[in-house]
Amino acid sequence: MTTVSARPALPLLRLTLLGVFFRFLAAMAIRFFGPPLLVRGSLAPVFVFLATVPLTWGLLRLATAMGRVRGAAVLPALAVMSLVAMMLDGVAITWVPELYGVSPDQVGMAAAWLLWGVAWTFVWAFYRPEQSE
Repeated sequence: MTTVSARPALPLLRLTLLGVFFRFLAAMAIRFFGPPLLVRGSLAPVFVFLATVPLTWGLLRLATAMGRVRGAAVLPALAVMSLVAMMLDGVAITWVPELYGVSPDQVGMAAAWLLWGVAWTFVWAFYRPEQSE
């Protein structure tokens, strides 16, 4: 059975900044690649969502290295980074959706892609081989 420690010591400032950084990367990915790829009724989103699965594994590895967290601290660290990113996305999608550079119809698809990516990152964090460290 896998358990998560109640409260590992976390570098909160570093994780907060990483949450901002990864949120910015996702927003720029949507801005530059979203218009041709996040088109409702097209097959492109299927491929984008499928490509996101292995991409999130790599991003988790990068985030844990940059955050200098491992073992039982990875899942709570990911929660902190994701919390920051989701709060910023909520503000951006509500008040400055043009940041994403996609049409209003595509903002919903962009938000769905963001949720998909965050969810897969948590899957990888929960089931990674190093979980038992």
